[in-house]
Amino acid sequence: MSPPTLAFREGVNVLCCRRSSAESERGATCHNIFQSMPHSEGDGCEFGVDSTTNVVKRASGPMDSLDSEWQGKGATLSDKTAREEFGLTRDEVIRAIRAGKLQYREGCMHGNPWLRLLRREVEALVKKNHGEIYLKDRQAKTELALINRELRRLKAQIAQLEERKSKLITSPGR
Repeated sequence: MSPPTLAFREGVNVLCCRRSSAESERGATCHNIFQSMPHSEGDGCEFGVDSTTNVVKRASGPMDSLDSEWQGKGATLSDKTAREEFGLTRDEVIRAIRAGKLQYREGCMHGNPWLRLLRREVEALVKKNHGEIYLKDRQAKTELALINRELRRLKAQIAQLEERKSKLITSPGR
């Protein structure tokens, strides 16, 4: 199979799972949707382009429900956050991944690698290894820290507003 080629059809360039045009005629496809290949609606690809708006449309498939879990707000956390929030060690996280108890996705920010984990799986691991009381205690501590942080932020904002108010009162019209 030849490497994917980049070509333009009808001035639209979108993500596609097709390989080169010669291979697509033979029906050869790849499953790497990160290759940028142009196409139009009706060429047999799961992606389609609305010819009037040039908007990419993707047909839903069985993998969508699996990927949607990774995209929900608060559904994932980093391995570092899992260690801080739930009191896990790096070794516990690695052992759970190797045992198949935790799914992960690799990430890299500014050259620093990290693991993204599903929150529900981390909570289930902590509950199994340390008990439900420990899990509830850790969640309460995390929420309390979040509330305290928000209160500090609001107190600083109130102090700033009070200072502006006093300046406006002492020097009206200036």
